[in-house]
Amino acid sequence: LDVPVTESSLDILLDGAAVTSANTGDNDEGDFILEDPVTNDQIVLESIWNDSTDTVVAPYALQVVSGSYDAYYRVINDGPNWPSNNRAYLGQLDLGSDGNALLNVPVSNLSLDITLDGAAVTSANTGDNDEGDFILEDPVTGDQIVLESIWNDSTDTVVAPYALQVVSGSYDAYYRVINDGPNWPSNNRAYLGQLDLGSDGSATLDVPVVDACLSITLDGNALSASNTGDNDEGDLILEDPVTGDQIVLDSVWNDSTDTLVTPYTLQLVEGSYEAYYRVINDGPNWPSNNRAYLGQLALIDGP
Repeated sequence: LDVPVTESSLDILLDGAAVTSANTGDNDEGDFILEDPVTNDQIVLESIWNDSTDTVVAPYALQVVSGSYDAYYRVINDGPNWPSNNRAYLGQLDLGSDGNALLNVPVSNLSLDITLDGAAVTSANTGDNDEGDFILEDPVTGDQIVLESIWNDSTDTVVAPYALQVVSGSYDAYYRVINDGPNWPSNNRAYLGQLDLGSDGSATLDVPVVDACLSITLDGNALSASNTGDNDEGDLILEDPVTGDQIVLDSVWNDSTDTLVTPYTLQLVEGSYEAYYRVINDGPNWPSNNRAYLGQLALIDGP
């Protein structure tokens, strides 16, 4: 049984430029992972910068089993030059034979602005109790870059536009509610679309909002105290079919006030949702199911 060995010198470029003390330092650095695509075996290379000697570590002297490896970048200290990613795919390295290899970390510097249902984000529609944040997710690796909330509670100011520094590429953008107020939607993971962050520049991400009034009927009949009560009730769940995000609505009946909760007032990211029913108290009128599919709701703003 032979163990084939490759000895290679792996150099690193940062957005096409040599790595030097001008773009790298104790507070601005990252490291690299070489992963076997068959076994997922990982070889973690040390950070590109040696904090003790204040010198660049690359080129790396590698001695590995000959073959191809998936290369990933990971931020160590998020400074002004190295991107913020935690697991960015850089491509496949062919380490099938001895020699030199080169790995580039492409960087995009962007200004990402946010609009709320097409309108600018201001103190008129955002505040300490009415805000959300955003997640940029690498569709290949699942690596997430979590942006801070759109509103700074300490300074009472809008945080956007966000200054981004990421590995160049496309990212799936998601919205998540932080404080559920009158303007920002109630979703916990709403897909907003794909952002092309392949080059420097600016981009805008909109959070489309729909305000809806959702009425409920029971087997075609209006809800009332004659078919609903403390011991005879259920609730509804709206589920995003793309992300699995769930919005759990209150039970149709308020046990404290002995009144109906419906119709529901909803404020959600615009789109289609799958509706499910779940029994709360199994009485003579409401069905016994724990997760019954009721159909798809199209919550689209407009006529």
